[in-house]
Amino acid sequence: MMKRRYKLAKLLGLLFIVSTLIIVLPIMYYSYKTIVESADNKLKESFIQNAKFFQTLVEQKELLILNNLQRIHLHPENIDKDYHKELTKEVSSVQLDSQIDLLILKHLDHYHNFSESLIDTDSIAKYIIDKNTNFSKNPINIEIDNKKYVLLLRFLPIIDNQTGKVIAKLYGGIILNDNLSLINLIASKTNTENLLITADKAVIVSTTKYKDEIINSIYDLKPNEIYKNQNIIISKNIISKDSKINLISILK
Repeated sequence: MMKRRYKLAKLLGLLFIVSTLIIVLPIMYYSYKTIVESADNKLKESFIQNAKFFQTLVEQKELLILNNLQRIHLHPENIDKDYHKELTKEVSSVQLDSQIDLLILKHLDHYHNFSESLIDTDSIAKYIIDKNTNFSKNPINIEIDNKKYVLLLRFLPIIDNQTGKVIAKLYGGIILNDNLSLINLIASKTNTENLLITADKAVIVSTTKYKDEIINSIYDLKPNEIYKNQNIIISKNIISKDSKINLISILK
């Protein structure tokens, strides 16, 4: 009789444990899943804010470019006669912001390049002139000799006061390639140490270097999704869908 009671008690205890596990385990799993999803959503929102800050910064740089262009006064006569020496003097007389990499005057079918940058701006200037467009959507992704460039570009029409006609266009721009001051500013303001700007499958600028397998994993990422690889969390946010420019945030 005692053995039967012992077996019954053991069976009831086992049933209690099993039933408890059946109830508790789903609750624990659901709670864990909720915590993980909540953490992921906070990360996603943080990464989205990074992209929004970048877009705000682009707008600020556009204004900076325009303000610098408006400080330059070129005489229509020098433009009409393509007096490069005189035009250079007029441009040099104005102290432009050091962030300005590109300064190009387009007149008819040719141009004057007043840019001061370590990057070869002649090829960029020729590209801008040949395209004959206003480049109204920043940032801009262009390719020259199989190399990607990302630019912030604005232009100012030069008007002949006597005739009221547009006789030239003055382009100003900032080159994002290897622009460490800009990417470090974004990293500092967003409290994100590791950032990359990419165009298509090219890394334009980054706060640090990464192994090829990490870079390659970026290209398969869907926008605003989180990719976890061991101790690394990566997110890709679209800056310009048309130009295929993205801001990559990486947490270690």
